[in-house]
Amino acid sequence: MSTQTQRSPDQIAASIREANERILAYGRKAGTEFLEAYERTLLTYADYQDKLADGATGEWLTQTMKAQANFTRDIAGAFADAGRASLRSDTP
Repeated sequence: MSTQTQRSPDQIAASIREANERILAYGRKAGTEFLEAYERTLLTYADYQDKLADGATGEWLTQTMKAQANFTRDIAGAFADAGRASLRSDTP
């Protein structure tokens, strides 16, 4: 014979709440890891843009390419910061 434990609605709700909190925590962790990887990728791309700029044949081209690399870094940082702030937020 199997013995079933009767749980109150409050106990069931608490169990569901705990499971939801774990799911949200895993989601935040995965989101944070994705943002960090994406930011690292964009920063690496910007570093390559700088290296290409150093080999450019015209000063105006060098400056334009370096500006693009800086823009990429700025956008990467802003995107990652906004994402992290969103993940820290307790509201949906």
